[in-house]
Amino acid sequence: MLKNIDKYQVIEEIGRGAMSVVYKAIQPSLNRTVAIKVLSPELTKDNLFVNRFNQESIIIARFNHPNIVHVIDKGSIDGTFYFVMDFVEGSDFKTVIADDHTSFKEKMNVFIQVCKALGYAHKNRVIHRDIKPSNILVDKDGNAWLSDFGIAKVNSAYDRDLTCADTVMGTWNYMSPEQRTNSKEVDQRSDIYALGIILYEITTGKKPEGVFKEPRKVNPKISTLLEEVILKCIEQRKEKRYQSVDEFKDNLLKSLKGVHIDNQSKNKIYEGLVNVQEKFQLLDIIKQDEFSSVYLFNHREKQQMMVIKAFPRDRKGIKVARNLQELQHPHIVNILGVGESSKKFIVVMEYIAGGNLQDRMIQEYHWREIMAMGRQIASGLSYAHKRNIIHGNIRPTNILFTKKSVPMVTDFTLKSHYRESKDKINWYAPPEPVISTQGDIYALGIIIYQLIAHQLPARDKKTGHLNLDGMRGKAPVGIQRIIRKMLEKSRRSRYQSFDGVISDIKRVENELVMCARKKAERKIRAERRKKGFIVLGSLSVAILFIFLIVYFLWIKFPTQSKEFIAYLQIYLQSILGK
Repeated sequence: MLKNIDKYQVIEEIGRGAMSVVYKAIQPSLNRTVAIKVLSPELTKDNLFVNRFNQESIIIARFNHPNIVHVIDKGSIDGTFYFVMDFVEGSDFKTVIADDHTSFKEKMNVFIQVCKALGYAHKNRVIHRDIKPSNILVDKDGNAWLSDFGIAKVNSAYDRDLTCADTVMGTWNYMSPEQRTNSKEVDQRSDIYALGIILYEITTGKKPEGVFKEPRKVNPKISTLLEEVILKCIEQRKEKRYQSVDEFKDNLLKSLKGVHIDNQSKNKIYEGLVNVQEKFQLLDIIKQDEFSSVYLFNHREKQQMMVIKAFPRDRKGIKVARNLQELQHPHIVNILGVGESSKKFIVVMEYIAGGNLQDRMIQEYHWREIMAMGRQIASGLSYAHKRNIIHGNIRPTNILFTKKSVPMVTDFTLKSHYRESKDKINWYAPPEPVISTQGDIYALGIIIYQLIAHQLPARDKKTGHLNLDGMRGKAPVGIQRIIRKMLEKSRRSRYQSFDGVISDIKRVENELVMCARKKAERKIRAERRKKGFIVLGSLSVAILFIFLIVYFLWIKFPTQSKEFIAYLQIYLQSILGK
């Protein structure tokens, strides 16, 4: 066993696979325990495996999700390739599933966390391709950590799939039918199939191998709804499965009816939400902190999923929320009801199933996609501004997406609770302290810049001006000018309304379309001229060639040539009727 890997002190081996070995180690500089994944020595000379190993570390390093392992460091030394991750003190999900002392509630709590992690990965165009219980770590507090993206498929213009078309990769018992045939056919529905196998295993204690029994025939205690969810996941044809992890998760939550939430948490939630239990069934806790709580409920009568948010009592927030109830716009989340008590105010909202923009920030977008998204968000904010409602806290977490990836704005006028410090700055807040139309424009400008440049802009500490050079070469100059105007330090120098932003985006896009069209037309004309020259040149060569042959025949056989020309002349005159 290795004693040291670069600056890390190895303690023991904790895992071994076909491609790599995982060690528990100490990072002396911070005196903390870490996990180090090392590429097997026999594979270090194979570029395919080295590239795959490096891709895994890059994929995980991009992610920022509480249920995905975090990469701390990576490198190579003396031919040894490695990357360093957080060490998870606990066990893997395979052990947890087999443990009879772990309740169904606890197992499902872990499983739902995995669904959220995988949904996040899919939103960022990463397919895991090796979902199985041993690749899910569970710490001592019951938190799930999805790991081992070693054979992941990255659907991005900036990454490429390193798997050959006829290669089969994964773990057989959890592989979908299409994955067993060809890894190139794998998409998010293949990962969903693997989740279905795990769910079958949790509920029945067995894997569905060969001709398997329906879950309720093995375990009659599970509900019909839960059985339907499991069977839809493991359909042989991927077209019949759930088409996204979010769709699967939502249906699973409906079937579980909050069984994964401990009773103490349920009682605490219902204490703060008066009369809610009569109308709504708690499905999940989305967020809970000292500032606000967000819960997913199902309306018992309408059988419709809704989000209930509870905030500290705020007269302005209540007033705006009630005003927003009257608004209907395709890019603003609908508020269905507002309530208040002596300490809190509660907002009931439609459930937007596609997650928020923060979960998609590491995705590689084309500038056209970004500006289309920006126009839609600007349209919703413009609609609100014309009705005297300023958002005041635009940030990626307040932009949600529908199942069809349509952006929608939420949480108008709610306090940000974003404490600024040396290491934590509210990058979306404008330089001026007042809440205004121009402040919302500035915040959206930062988001658009971040999506294009894949980084936040650097801010000069003395002048307060932003360095926006990160978007050079990544968007047309006209688009860059719009973003720079949105992010002017002076409020007066910015756009004065979102209508101006939308108008300029459309104008620049139309100009670019016209430019591209003219360029295409010039290319077509040039190709036609080129073809014309080729045809003319070919015809000229042919005529010259015929002339040379005739000339040669005339010189070589003058008598016969004269007779031939005479006959040809008579023939042509007869055809022409002369």
